[in-house]
Amino acid sequence: MTKKKFIALLLVLTMTFVFSSCGNKNTESEEPQQVSEYVQVGTVIDYNLDGGFILIETDHGEMMFAGDSVKTAEVIYGQDTDGIHKNDVVRVTYQGEADGVDTTNCTVTRIVVQAAKEYEMNAILKDIDMTGNSIVVENHSGKKLSFDISHATKHFTYGLKKGHKIEIIYTGEINGDDTSACDVRSIIDADGNKDEREDTITIKAVSQTVYVKGAVKVRAGCATTTKVLGHLKKGDKVKRTGITSNGWSRVEYKGKDAYINSKFLSKKEIKPEPDPTKPTKPTTKPTKPTTEPTKPTTDPTKPTQTETQTETVTPTETETETQTQTETEKPTETETETLAPTETETVAPTEEPTEPTEPEVKEITINGTVEEGSTMAGIKLKTSDGVVSVDPSNAEVHLVDEGLVVGETLYVTYDSDKYDGGTIMAKYISDKK
Repeated sequence: MTKKKFIALLLVLTMTFVFSSCGNKNTESEEPQQVSEYVQVGTVIDYNLDGGFILIETDHGEMMFAGDSVKTAEVIYGQDTDGIHKNDVVRVTYQGEADGVDTTNCTVTRIVVQAAKEYEMNAILKDIDMTGNSIVVENHSGKKLSFDISHATKHFTYGLKKGHKIEIIYTGEINGDDTSACDVRSIIDADGNKDEREDTITIKAVSQTVYVKGAVKVRAGCATTTKVLGHLKKGDKVKRTGITSNGWSRVEYKGKDAYINSKFLSKKEIKPEPDPTKPTKPTTKPTKPTTEPTKPTTDPTKPTQTETQTETVTPTETETETQTQTETEKPTETETETLAPTETETVAPTEEPTEPTEPEVKEITINGTVEEGSTMAGIKLKTSDGVVSVDPSNAEVHLVDEGLVVGETLYVTYDSDKYDGGTIMAKYISDKK
């Protein structure tokens, strides 16, 4: 090979390597660059994922992630987690670097939620905030604590009143008497409320025969909220075995203990109501007229002297006739014209005063939108007939959403005898029909 050919071949190889290297560089520059992701762990302080923000407490302080990326981020819930709540532990995955706690340039891609540790407290209810946002309770050591219950789920069986025992399920730590870091998840009225209510009613044992004053319901317990076992009518006889301290009577009914309100019972025998299907005999007789015909007056045309002589002088023919008619109680023609006809008065039969009967109780359900209040203290409900007040203290509450939301539709069921045009004493409250 000559020297010139060798140089030419070397030049060709060099150019081929140069062009090949340039081609590889262009290929590498076209590949997408990987974006770094960061993870921040903290506890939830406040949140509204649908609204596009979540505020968490981290080791570096509070960090707020906000924007559309929060709305569209993938949310993963851990075991035994039914949603996101205050004090839950979260892992926020995001792109873009944070400047300390400033997350302006961050884009959230994933949020993993782990339920916070829950604590249980048995306490006595001392006060209820009328706005429905808080309650004051006394714990086992006698310390009074105030809790925000705006997000709590309520489970009531015997109602919630001052002095009742309740169970509080919450997360977060109590610092002295400061409960601001706590999140109340649920409130339950304790079974002790039922026991205490029953213990306060005493029964005095008796053995008496009593009679029913009017139609009345026979119940399984000494309260109008207990089950109706049957009915008795006026004049029915029952055996009373006890008298309760709250105004009821324990009686024997179909071989078992039952209860009737004592105001419908009497020791005196009461005649039963007549059978309306049978005709009754009239109990009244027509009375004789009580008005007697008056004797004819003296003829005013005769002098007074004649009237005096009538006592000693033999009566005239006219006077004798008049006297005879008077003695036989037959009025003269003149008397017949002047006397008003006598009407026979019919005396109405005397009836025994009827005792008030227990009205028939009907279960009524209304619906409306919440204007204000809570299931703890009281609710203002806007219905088609106007705004009504609802007392939920003895109601069973079933709410799918957390707490009571102004503007949401609520269904309230109550007994007809628990509403007098003022406040409705609710029996059931639900946000679902």
